[in-house]
Amino acid sequence: MEGLNPLTMQTCRKGFPCQFQPETIITEDGYPLSRRRDTGQCFSITVRATEGNVMAVIDNQRVVPYSPYFSLRYKAHINVEVCGSVTAVKYIHKYIYKGGDRATAIVESEHDEIKRHLHGRYIGPTEAVWQLFEFSTHQELPTVIALALHLPGQQAVLFLVQADQGDLRERLDRSTTTLLAFFKYNTENADRRGYLYHEFPEHYVYERKVGWKPRKQRFAIGRMWSASPFMGERYYLRLLLTVVRGARGFEDLRTVDGIQHRFFKQACIALRLLQDDGEWIAMFRDALGFMTGRSFRHLFALALQHTTINNPLAIWEEFREGFCDDLAHLLVTGRVLVPVGGDVIGAGLAHDYGLYHIQQFLNEYGKSLEEFGLPQPVQDWRQGENGVEGNARIGEEIGYDLVQEQELFDSMREKLNEEQVACFNAIVAAVESHEQDPQQQVPSGAFFLHGPAGTGKTFLYNCLCSYFRAQGKVVLCVASSGIAAQLLPGGRTAHSRFKIPLSNDPNAVCNITRNSYLGDLIRKTSLIIWDEVPMQHKVCFEAVNRILNDVCNSGDRQLFGGIPTVLGGDFAQILPVIRRGTRHSTMLASIQYSSFWRHLTILYLKTSMRIIASEVNQVFLTFLRDMVTNELLYGMLQLPAYIRRVSTVDQLCDHLYPPFFFC
Repeated sequence: MEGLNPLTMQTCRKGFPCQFQPETIITEDGYPLSRRRDTGQCFSITVRATEGNVMAVIDNQRVVPYSPYFSLRYKAHINVEVCGSVTAVKYIHKYIYKGGDRATAIVESEHDEIKRHLHGRYIGPTEAVWQLFEFSTHQELPTVIALALHLPGQQAVLFLVQADQGDLRERLDRSTTTLLAFFKYNTENADRRGYLYHEFPEHYVYERKVGWKPRKQRFAIGRMWSASPFMGERYYLRLLLTVVRGARGFEDLRTVDGIQHRFFKQACIALRLLQDDGEWIAMFRDALGFMTGRSFRHLFALALQHTTINNPLAIWEEFREGFCDDLAHLLVTGRVLVPVGGDVIGAGLAHDYGLYHIQQFLNEYGKSLEEFGLPQPVQDWRQGENGVEGNARIGEEIGYDLVQEQELFDSMREKLNEEQVACFNAIVAAVESHEQDPQQQVPSGAFFLHGPAGTGKTFLYNCLCSYFRAQGKVVLCVASSGIAAQLLPGGRTAHSRFKIPLSNDPNAVCNITRNSYLGDLIRKTSLIIWDEVPMQHKVCFEAVNRILNDVCNSGDRQLFGGIPTVLGGDFAQILPVIRRGTRHSTMLASIQYSSFWRHLTILYLKTSMRIIASEVNQVFLTFLRDMVTNELLYGMLQLPAYIRRVSTVDQLCDHLYPPFFFC
């Protein structure tokens, strides 16, 4: 009754008392505001308050919408609303599928250093009885049939790992989907009525072993899996299935006016399902006036990847002179070797080389010229451009001057201390062992190089790089941050090199395929160096570990595909940043809590290379180390007496720049 006090009356969390509403309206979030008329009818009641008894007025503002029939039938208040928006539908389904209510219990023990949080569910007696009798908790009408959407020969096929080629072929021939069954029914049955693919479930029933058969009862609707325009041909296949009735196969979908097109996109253009490329042509015409050939080609590749250009072939034919305006000079001057037989092409040689460059840009996104209906390069430009038979990525990694790398290694090898020499020998031995037996199942080639700042980790990395690159081997240098990557020769960030997703999903997968140029580079890699790993989330390393095992076709017992790997850093520095995370969650995100940490060989660097070995400096180094390892120094820190303290800027300048410096 406290809420009825007119002296302290406020709106409750349900919005009562509500404002008068002349008509029922639907708000932006999809929920209704029911009609609440101001009829002037009201009555007064006595409310007990701290000031004494006061009179409260009750009118339509305090009436809860109700159904008289339901209230009488079930002797309870039941409110019925119609979901009229996507937001409301999601809200209803969240409560249907969320399961039972949850509770968080805290179990404390004087023997435990960390509180254990247990998440559990509790079920009330009425819900328990309902579940025990297996009564349905919800019902969805009508039935929704998920319709498969895949390109020719790309349907899902389940098979055993040890299956041979014949078994795989048999399973592929016997595999079927709703889409293939749709084509088969339209081909074999003369009574087909020309339904669209998504209309088929309304009139037919799908059975896995039989296919589609006429529906005799009930009703269902069909929904095809969504496809983004970035999916290329899969998107255009879906577009054709929404307009072509009674299709009998993929070839039938690509046939327009008796002409069978090679790609689904071309069929969409012939059916005028796509708009023209007028805006893109205008953009390329503007860019032609100020962009270099390389930038112009890169712009074209970006437009192909991130947009939906309807006719890339027409744009290539119109602007190919601009795309290749810098390549003819390279070919004439001999800066790029012309492949054998290239003279036969004549004037089109520069265009062929331009297609090769555009293909290199598209490889960065896992795409190819064929996916966009563009011609393939006739000549093999890889050997002429890189001097090796391989892709551009491999040519870049083995393109170092062997003599210069050997000289760098000889100069750095003499400067290594005893700890660095021990680490160097252990890593080199692991690489040589892997080269002798690449199929070894013992994960002995993965190291973690632990050392505080100034102990020479980066110097050791550079020495290892020069040693192996002087032998013509591939060394991939990555780091968790861009600044750390710049300190490594040929360094890149780990996310850029290994295509690590930005989300910290435990099931995240790096976007690397076995047949890609990056996959070929990884299989030829002799050593991976990864610096500043303590600051990166453990799921990044686990994702890289999974993708390298897949690309190198190694077993689950291997680490990083069997490639010798050196992880380095100092846990006294920055740890992974967890948004609104506790100390416990930050620790759990560290690489030390990853699934493969116990298989790493730990190497230590303890000698500081930045500070001269003297008694005073050793005292300072001990103080820095104790700040990390000594729990007595946690919290408020007392600086040692030998550390000067000043309170003004002038005092700081006097200590840093004594007066005799200016005499």
